[in-house]
Amino acid sequence: MGGDASIALLPSGTGGDFRRVAGIPSGLDAAARLIASGSQRSIDAGRVDFADGTRRFFINIADCGMGGEVVARINRSTHKRGGAGGSAMFLGASLATLFGYRSRITRVEIDGVTREREVRSVVIANGRYFGGGMRVAPDAELDDGRFDVVIIGETGRARALTGIPSLYRGRHVGRREVEVHRARVVRVSCEDAPMLFDVEGEQVGTTPATLTCLPSAIRLCAPAPAKGR
Repeated sequence: MGGDASIALLPSGTGGDFRRVAGIPSGLDAAARLIASGSQRSIDAGRVDFADGTRRFFINIADCGMGGEVVARINRSTHKRGGAGGSAMFLGASLATLFGYRSRITRVEIDGVTREREVRSVVIANGRYFGGGMRVAPDAELDDGRFDVVIIGETGRARALTGIPSLYRGRHVGRREVEVHRARVVRVSCEDAPMLFDVEGEQVGTTPATLTCLPSAIRLCAPAPAKGR
């Protein structure tokens, strides 16, 4: 991309999660007025390198495990277009996946430090929201040069169900099965069976994969971040 180029967003996706954290209005007219105003900011991007040589980029969130299974289910659904709203769709798919998903022993390397545990999901977040309003990485910033890495460990189905409301409020990070780290480079692998990756709401690739934060990679038409955030 040229040094003077910027990206503008007219929201039309299922979940609206990135535009929420970027402060972009949901209505097309309001979003167009924002673009016309010339307001811009620099944000980070993420790069995903899969073992087969495939490479993808993202500006909001990539995750693997249960999240990959959820988006695979949604992408197969006949309700993806013209059906329920984004939040209801993602919640329904999450509940349906929860009862059939088997957690995996997963190795997560965070800036060279390796953690290995049984997990349901590993979320590599540049933004804060995914799944139609789930505040999975409540402290993530689009322009701090690092990912927020949220590892959700194995827990019983009953506890997982009771934890869903806290996920929408961002309070799940205080639960004992959840750990949060910040990193520039993350590698995820699973010796048991490959875990599906969700990259910006599409099921793309499987573990192993390496994710790299690209600081200030994009100029985005968006309001300036609030001072003292």
